[in-house]
Amino acid sequence: MSILKCPVCGNLLHHRQTAYVCERKHSFDIASKGYVNLLLVNRKKSRQPGDNKQMVHSRNLFLNAGFYAKLSEAINTLVLEHFSTIKQNNRTFHILDSGCGEGYYLDSLACTITKQQYNSAFYGIDISREAIRIACTRNKNIFFAVASSFDLPVMSNTVDCLLQAFSPCSNEEFHRVLRKDGMLISVIPGKKHLFGLKEFLYDKPYENDETEYPLTSFRKEKQIRVAYPITLFDRELIGHLFRMTPYFWRTSADKAKQLEELETLETPCEFVITVYKPLQ
Repeated sequence: MSILKCPVCGNLLHHRQTAYVCERKHSFDIASKGYVNLLLVNRKKSRQPGDNKQMVHSRNLFLNAGFYAKLSEAINTLVLEHFSTIKQNNRTFHILDSGCGEGYYLDSLACTITKQQYNSAFYGIDISREAIRIACTRNKNIFFAVASSFDLPVMSNTVDCLLQAFSPCSNEEFHRVLRKDGMLISVIPGKKHLFGLKEFLYDKPYENDETEYPLTSFRKEKQIRVAYPITLFDRELIGHLFRMTPYFWRTSADKAKQLEELETLETPCEFVITVYKPLQ
């Protein structure tokens, strides 16, 4: 069963060979890579919205090296715990990653859920076309689309689990698409996340602000913290970490040059994972 919504008229989208089509004949072609562009031109705020090719490429290589695997595993455990409390009755669980980037967390979650033999369907959306192009290469069983978190191409009350990791958050849209017994998992950086990188880049490194998103239509169910140190012994990996962060745009050319020569970097990783349930 499709849960996809036409971005033009709001009707249900159906898969028809090489496109997704609604009853009003609005049609969205499936690209050769396998994704669908559901971001209307008049909804774009720039010609190429979202993360650029360089940032996407660096983040993809860094994530593939496994440095955030512990975060991914923690997310998977929370979702499995949630699904184990719900009566299945042969229903399909719909999982949406809003702001999925290169699909790293969603792919891991899909593999974990599938191994547990849950009847499930997976959807990833991101406003960056470059990110979605890479995401499509990870898992052909996941539906990926270029779309905005503030205008989700998903029918109301259809999503069982919504993941939002380091990405934009829409209280209204998230509440609209989640089922009443659904869960929202939000991930933000902890205070000391990548503090070792900041200590090298800045004279006065600062801790991250752990202020949570204003999710007024949800209640907080649970919160966990995942923290551990990592050591990078490779100049290229250090460079990829740097380029995938906002610090890349805030660092002087001299300091960036010094970082290029760095052969080892030690830094803590820290994540705050919050589970929310929708208010009725």
